[in-house]
Amino acid sequence: MKQLKIFSVFAVVSLVSSLSDPCTSFAQDTHPFQSQSFFRLGENAMDPGMIQVILPKAVPEYHFWVAGNSEQQVESNALLMFDKRNPLPPTEFAGSNYLFTRGGYFATITADGFLNYKGRVAFRPAVLGGVWFIIEGTRELYAVDSYGYYVSTGIRVDTVKVAGGNYLIDGNDTLITIKSMGQVPGSPVGLATLKTGWSFPGVQVAGGSFFVKSDGTLVTVDSTNGFFNELVPGARPAIVGGNYFVGEDRVLYTVTCEGRLIQNPSVVVRSQPILTGYSALKLEDGLVVAVDSDGVPHGTLVRVSTTGVRVKVVRTLDVDVDLGSIFAPKVLK
Repeated sequence: MKQLKIFSVFAVVSLVSSLSDPCTSFAQDTHPFQSQSFFRLGENAMDPGMIQVILPKAVPEYHFWVAGNSEQQVESNALLMFDKRNPLPPTEFAGSNYLFTRGGYFATITADGFLNYKGRVAFRPAVLGGVWFIIEGTRELYAVDSYGYYVSTGIRVDTVKVAGGNYLIDGNDTLITIKSMGQVPGSPVGLATLKTGWSFPGVQVAGGSFFVKSDGTLVTVDSTNGFFNELVPGARPAIVGGNYFVGEDRVLYTVTCEGRLIQNPSVVVRSQPILTGYSALKLEDGLVVAVDSDGVPHGTLVRVSTTGVRVKVVRTLDVDVDLGSIFAPKVLK
């Protein structure tokens, strides 16, 4: 699978994780986050069709220049959003790290924020997940790893009851989890795991890296090793995203890439957001709240142009967003 990067900006950050894989025969993924997300700008935007990628991991410091200012600017704990020129047709189907366009073209988004054009593909998705999809006909489960490779897992899934971000629940109530990477980048070995011996019937709420069982238990999925954790949340989810939810208590709860749940009492969402993205919210007043892979909410994004020259700190999402380009986890009927 050839990696062709469309208008990739130069490497501005190296996302390195200290997480280790318990299986020593497996390579360690340097960015096992599974919370990179994107949206396509709508036809009424200044740059219609452009894709904006929100990186999963914040950088300690980001240094940049602003026109008219002779001093270099610094943004601490910066969460970057990359502009990506996109010559592809409008989006037809979207996960959290891939998109199918009209005409059968396919592209993936890596954990570093690169947009990789894969060309025209002969298959279509029957069911969409965040980092996975099931193709029509053969019902093969494909997964997109953190390096942007799309891989057949060798698993056939006839029925899907819950379509999450890095997991799905099949017609037999079996949980299937998707790691950020297999044995090596592009490998299917160890990428997907059927959690046989456990049953998850009656799931009521689906998020990207978590779901809620009928008894109110929250189950989170670790992106590093595909493990799941069960815990009791402080409040039942009322508004659900990929790596976060707003509880019935109106507080923002976030889920880390390791599957830990964090309550953020300083972030209270009192009204229905204008936009609910996979790792970001656009609030009623236009302000943005983006959640990184450590579960940290950010009130600003550092927007980097396609060339890497123009940089702008943004606190609002005042652009026309193609809603069809945003993946939403769901319980399927």
